[in-house]
Amino acid sequence: MSQIPRLGDLAGLSADPFLTAWGVAAALEDRPLNHLGDFAGDAYATALHRVGPGRIHPTASISPLAKVSPDVVIGPDVTVHEYATVRGHSVLSAGVQVGFGCEVTNTVVAQGTRLAHQICVGYSIVGQAVHLSASVVVASTHLWCTDMGHPDREVTVRLGDGSVCRTGLVKFGAIIGDRTRVGMHVALGPGLVVGADSVIYPGVIAAGAVVPAAHVARPDPASVRITPRRDIPSPTSALEAVGGQP
Repeated sequence: MSQIPRLGDLAGLSADPFLTAWGVAAALEDRPLNHLGDFAGDAYATALHRVGPGRIHPTASISPLAKVSPDVVIGPDVTVHEYATVRGHSVLSAGVQVGFGCEVTNTVVAQGTRLAHQICVGYSIVGQAVHLSASVVVASTHLWCTDMGHPDREVTVRLGDGSVCRTGLVKFGAIIGDRTRVGMHVALGPGLVVGADSVIYPGVIAAGAVVPAAHVARPDPASVRITPRRDIPSPTSALEAVGGQP
């Protein structure tokens, strides 16, 4: 198995002066990918202890039409636009921009990162100066849970040598490295690791894998593969009876 990377190897948390001052970098950067724990909750608790009652910096600009819950820390010069939601032990470092209609939950976002509009990011760590274009979704829950409302299937990540790294988490979206650019209509996660300085083209769907640093991910030509479900009996349908695809 490949050496298990640490969070500090994947996202430059200690290079962010605010995450460092708030103690978030020290709390998270040595955690290996297979022992992440409640990284968002621990980041929030650590940051809140440092900033005290001033959990939202006075220079932050938050639209009156945005929803910011009481369990987040928001740094200086952050902008949260109309109809955006920031909740669930999230920590936004300096200069982060959260666009129209976005949702950020249980996520640490490093300084200077931009979320365009209608983006959903959950249970993730996003590095510095990352650009997420419109309609990016970072999913955190495995599709094959018994009950999607109560996740019970562990999220795993396939490392570069093909070995599988167990995260111990049933909710884990992605780690997106510094200065990564993600195009429109991209679906990432659960369990995706994107190295720094990478580019994800529009239309990419990727989960449970590693995109190495300074790499480009492009979608294959559109195709649909239809196969029977293996976990339940497959009833004979009228379509099958006339030779259609199951």
